[in-house]
Amino acid sequence: MTRQRLDLFETARLFLWSIIAQKRLSGNTQKAYEQDLKVFVDFYNKYTGKTLLQDFYIFLKNQNISDSTIARRFSTVIQFMKYCCREKRTEFNLDLFDLSNKPNIKLKQTYSTFLETDHLDKIRSVLGRTKSDIRLRAIIEILYSTGLRISELLGLKGSDLTQIELHKRLLITGKGGNQRYVFFNDLSMQKLFEYVSMFNVEHDGFLFYGRSFNIPITRQRVFQLLKSVADKAGVDRDVVFPHSFRHRMLTDLVNGNADLISVQKIAGHKKLNTTASYTHVDQRLHEDLAKYHPLSKISKKKLS
Repeated sequence: MTRQRLDLFETARLFLWSIIAQKRLSGNTQKAYEQDLKVFVDFYNKYTGKTLLQDFYIFLKNQNISDSTIARRFSTVIQFMKYCCREKRTEFNLDLFDLSNKPNIKLKQTYSTFLETDHLDKIRSVLGRTKSDIRLRAIIEILYSTGLRISELLGLKGSDLTQIELHKRLLITGKGGNQRYVFFNDLSMQKLFEYVSMFNVEHDGFLFYGRSFNIPITRQRVFQLLKSVADKAGVDRDVVFPHSFRHRMLTDLVNGNADLISVQKIAGHKKLNTTASYTHVDQRLHEDLAKYHPLSKISKKKLS
């Protein structure tokens, strides 16, 4: 490895440390940044052209990755480029860091289609009594009951079972180090302790462990299991992934007339508009505004 190549990775590492301190990134977000930077630096080290961002975009489009991953990698790279220019990191050819011609990346609406209630029922109906099915059913019911993110669920420990059993709730630390309570309903409690009775969970080990108690089951494995059960249930596999159960739960809360502030706290969202966008209530809020706002009523009278 050349001296320049070492310097490039060192610069990327310095950038990562600075952004971790500024944004208080979670462990999974840190890993995503690390991977994005590695992909970019590897590409840059072999690059001989003159339109860096455009060519990097073409390179990413030719990889077997989603549009959202491409968008995230581009966001990371642009932040990194700005850092290098600001810090005058001369080991990069800063002339290539021209952001004026960066590609315009448009994401598809993530939830144009999403998990419906009948999809959830179909998935439940095909899960049997095998050890693998009992574990997956417990994961699904906890995700749907609590609204946990998959990273939060996979971080649960055997030691959390006492609090869950006593109070049907658990204090967790989510994104950005923010704490919130999540709540377990009767069905999720039943399926959780069915799982615990069949799997030997250690107090200090992970609740949903992989090859050993000290290693959680991977996110990728959970994705694989969910895609497989979706195929078995005859449900579109594109709408079945860990986050879709959290999204289904939040949507059901709002559709059941739960207060948006309460939903925001349950979800652990910093901003209320994030809650609104996750739960498809923009149109409903607009209708409520038109129906109940006094100025809207006055306007209707004048128009009639």
